[in-house]
Amino acid sequence: MCGIAGILQLDGRHPDRGTIESMLDTMRHRGPDDAGTFFDGPLGLGARRLSIIDVAGGHQPVSTENGAVTVIQNGEIYNYAELRQGLAARGHAFRGGSDTEVIAHLYEEVGDACVDALRGMFAFALWDARRQRLLLTRDRLGVKPLYITRTAEFVAFASEIKALLPTGITRRVRPAALGRLLDLVYCPGTETMFDGVERLAPGFRAIVDASGCRIEPYWDIQPDQVAARASFGENQTRLRDLLDDSVRHHMVSDVPVGALLSGGIDSSIVVALAARHAGPRLKTYNVSFDVGELSAKYDERPFARLVADRYDTDHTEVRLSGADLARLFPAAVWHLDEPFGNPTALATYAVCEAARRDVKVVLSGDGGDELFAGYLRYPLDRAVELYQSIPTWVRRALVGPGLVMARRVGLTRANLAKLEAPPTVARYASWHRTMDARWAGRLLTPEWREMVGVGGIEAVFAEHLGRWPDRSFYERTMYADLKTWIPDQALFQADRMSMMASVELRVPLLDHRVVEFAAGVPFDQKARIWPLETKRIVKHAFRDELPDEVRRQRKMGFFAPAGKWLRTELRSMALDLLSSERLTRQGIFDARVVDEMLSAHLSGDAYYGHELWTLMAFQAWHDQFIDPATSPVAPATARAGSSVATAP
Repeated sequence: MCGIAGILQLDGRHPDRGTIESMLDTMRHRGPDDAGTFFDGPLGLGARRLSIIDVAGGHQPVSTENGAVTVIQNGEIYNYAELRQGLAARGHAFRGGSDTEVIAHLYEEVGDACVDALRGMFAFALWDARRQRLLLTRDRLGVKPLYITRTAEFVAFASEIKALLPTGITRRVRPAALGRLLDLVYCPGTETMFDGVERLAPGFRAIVDASGCRIEPYWDIQPDQVAARASFGENQTRLRDLLDDSVRHHMVSDVPVGALLSGGIDSSIVVALAARHAGPRLKTYNVSFDVGELSAKYDERPFARLVADRYDTDHTEVRLSGADLARLFPAAVWHLDEPFGNPTALATYAVCEAARRDVKVVLSGDGGDELFAGYLRYPLDRAVELYQSIPTWVRRALVGPGLVMARRVGLTRANLAKLEAPPTVARYASWHRTMDARWAGRLLTPEWREMVGVGGIEAVFAEHLGRWPDRSFYERTMYADLKTWIPDQALFQADRMSMMASVELRVPLLDHRVVEFAAGVPFDQKARIWPLETKRIVKHAFRDELPDEVRRQRKMGFFAPAGKWLRTELRSMALDLLSSERLTRQGIFDARVVDEMLSAHLSGDAYYGHELWTLMAFQAWHDQFIDPATSPVAPATARAGSSVATAP
């Protein structure tokens, strides 16, 4: 795991060494063990390293023996040993034992197609000295980040946006991204909150040479046709084999590996499989919020303990309070690089900080819900498709009984209203939109309202929903989730918060072979409408590995009571960040409207926890990165958190 950065000058100049070193300094947390640079004419490369594989000899950048190819990489190649063996048999000479060196030699064999053979999470930069050509590549699912900024004089890239600031980019808010943030609490797509900085999309590469920068896809999800034709039992067997193989590969490391254990089905399966391949007792880590009277509804610790007991793991629990969130918030904003409206990100940091005392690598269960229909909206979208195939006069007769059935499974009238909504981008967006419709358009000042415009998230979603025109709408929504929610929300915060603690977080469920298998599995094997059952194939395939209580539990989700704490422990922070004086000086949000929302929430007359946390995140980010009166500097608490309460 590393932080990588570089500059390719397009104007005939040589990159400044001090700039490359400054870029690396901003990412010291991503690679505290080692640092290296490489310069060749118009190119400058740099890498900071968290040593995981070939701890002693894996220094970066790494070059082939003749110096023709040089590579820096952030991530891990899990099948590097097999690839290395094949390359050595064809005469390639290796200087060390790192996975990064394998990429360089594989490129010598097959060129840009080298990425097709890689199994892992990665973002790498490869310099072809003979062709004076830079290749930037991001992994298929977007586990590892890569950002690019382009001018007429140079193209620069880095693992984090803050590392691009030393290149002199303008610190300016991108209006379209702000609109998406307010709608969704995160920024989907390739446009970041920094005007002039773009993220390389998952499964894409950028080719940079003297003529400029060209970005193109190299991979997309291809549903497994064998899975599409297989029986429920056959697919269960394949799923068990695929996940076991993926977890085994994700445990490749020269340093200790642990696992995050929420108590949900996905993380429990990862722990069950990891325990098979771990040497000594597997170390597991759980994080939760002290939610008081809501504990019975949202506390998954009892389920995590059942799994930890079954597999005899060395289990640690981390408990967070509102005071912890207030203390960690400034540093989290700095490490996230962009405003992010989900407070559970701070929990990811806290649990990784606890894990860092024992291990350098943790496994996570991210991705299972999106792959195997773990959310209620997936079977509901399937039900909508069936419902809308019924003649209108029959549908009207079903409204009464439908309300009764809906109450039994916890559906609201708002969800039921979607039954009549056509299968469009707008319906998909309605599932994801977080901002209360009554506030949409009111929060911004007239000037910013005009710049932000409307329909931003629909445009992002439409690109992906239209990619599988021959598939059903509910299948297309699952595809869109894997292209937006997974890389830009789930994996985005997982990378930043784990790296804030200098811990590598791996996601075995998002191995591309597992993803393509899941895409091919028929929907009725994933979920059932009545009796309602989500994640069917997973629960059946691993019924022997999971405690019955875990397999049958109602899906809780990970709940952060930030809205509740805004009225208590976080109140002073909210009043400061959202003060009328601060908002008026900034000129983006209408101070009177924000005060109206904040007052209604603090008094208990309404609940606007999601909206207010998002606004606070934006304000803190703006203060740290954009405000012309400040220089981007890491908060003093950038490595705070070791005092978070833990219990073995």
